[in-house]
Amino acid sequence: MLRNEIECVHSNAVMEMMGGAINQLLELIADSAMSLGLSHRMSRHEIKFSPDMVDIMLIQAIENMDDIDKELNISAMRSEEWYDWHFPEIASIIQDKILYAKTVKMMRDRTNAAKLDFSKIEELEIELKEAGMTSMGTEACDLNLNTVVAQLDHVISLAKVTSRPASVKHKGKILQSLATKTALAVHCNAFSDV
Repeated sequence: MLRNEIECVHSNAVMEMMGGAINQLLELIADSAMSLGLSHRMSRHEIKFSPDMVDIMLIQAIENMDDIDKELNISAMRSEEWYDWHFPEIASIIQDKILYAKTVKMMRDRTNAAKLDFSKIEELEIELKEAGMTSMGTEACDLNLNTVVAQLDHVISLAKVTSRPASVKHKGKILQSLATKTALAVHCNAFSDV
């Protein structure tokens, strides 16, 4: 019972009437200001209690891409540090980590540089071949080279994941979508008293 002794009825019939009233709401409300305020209030309610939680998935996608980028950089840096003992000159010749990974994977031992065809990177081919023959690096055993190549395979596979925007939306688009939804939520909160 309410304070004024008015009995509150809650039944299936009342729920059906409320559903009908909500369905006919646009026809019942003629005043555009009242309609705008009501639509803001209803959209705020829908944003608060959204069952699909799309925003959380967007945030997690961004965090996953950041984690993959960090893993890619760490793996590339470690494999480069390890291979630099064998062929230190290559780091100054090739700065791009993916090109570095593909080149070292193809070359393996620095002594193979003179025999290989680096036609894909023509501007660096002569420099790589000369550096491979005159390198001051230490000799590397097959176990070390196999370990470096395995690490570089990991780097290349991570690079493929980060360069595949079809699997996850571009970060810019995700952030733009998230900003739009945030602006909408702020807008709804600003008009919540209308």
